[in-house]
Amino acid sequence: MLIYRDPKMVRRFRLRYEPCSEGIASGQSGLVETSPTIERRIAVCFVFNTILDTGGVELWWWTLYQELFQSAPYYVHAVRITQLWTTRVVERLLKDGVKFNPSNQLFAEECSLIHVHGNPPLQGLTAEKHVPSIIVLHGGDDYTRAYAKHSRVYDQIVAVSTDSLHALEEAERARAVVINNGIDINEASKPNFDKRQIAAMYNLPYNRKWLLFLGRISAEKEPAFFVDVVNSLSSEWIGIMVGPQYFQLQASSMSRTYKIGKVEKPTDMIFASDALLLASKSEGGPRTLVES
Repeated sequence: MLIYRDPKMVRRFRLRYEPCSEGIASGQSGLVETSPTIERRIAVCFVFNTILDTGGVELWWWTLYQELFQSAPYYVHAVRITQLWTTRVVERLLKDGVKFNPSNQLFAEECSLIHVHGNPPLQGLTAEKHVPSIIVLHGGDDYTRAYAKHSRVYDQIVAVSTDSLHALEEAERARAVVINNGIDINEASKPNFDKRQIAAMYNLPYNRKWLLFLGRISAEKEPAFFVDVVNSLSSEWIGIMVGPQYFQLQASSMSRTYKIGKVEKPTDMIFASDALLLASKSEGGPRTLVES
């Protein structure tokens, strides 16, 4: 798994995250463990609608998971995923000793802090058990607004972009913190392969213009719209779709569109392409645009 590390994003999150932990490390709530090296540990628990091992939301979360939540005093204690799209996420979490899809009782008794992404709040936990909680907004669409309407029950609101703030009621925006998605610019700006090499690697027509779709191929990313655009262009253009597939496209419409799956370094495809089309109707701080 390739994760672009953004140290600035981690530092921003730590600065904003620390105030939410006041009282936790002193043992006022949640699970507190002791050891010779770490006097107190903060058990962070997460609730997701879904989480993959690649994508914009995933870049944001896995970076923090690896760079912040795996270092003292924090540790990831439990993760709940409502809609599971891939077992690779579960395999990684279990390997790290994280409890997967635990009960509400475990969340109430063992979690020091609850992060909620794309879900309504866990009923009763924040009010009855006084477990501090954070809601993270990853978009500004109707779906995000549906769970953002519960923002008042959270101790902290975090958004991945200023656009995501529009999912909140205006009165709630003032207390929200924006922690932008980010990539390692130095790493991303150095392509490993040029267009000719990529064409040879994936058997693509080198002498045509390339229109790029970059991201997971799933319904909310509007891949069918991308294919329609390719088919409406002159014959000098082809479409290239880069990303894991979770949506079946009609083969009859794909005569000028090539699917090449996941690549190790997506920015190589951006350098090699002539244009990028962001077809998705639902984005917060789209990683594709950041990389572009």
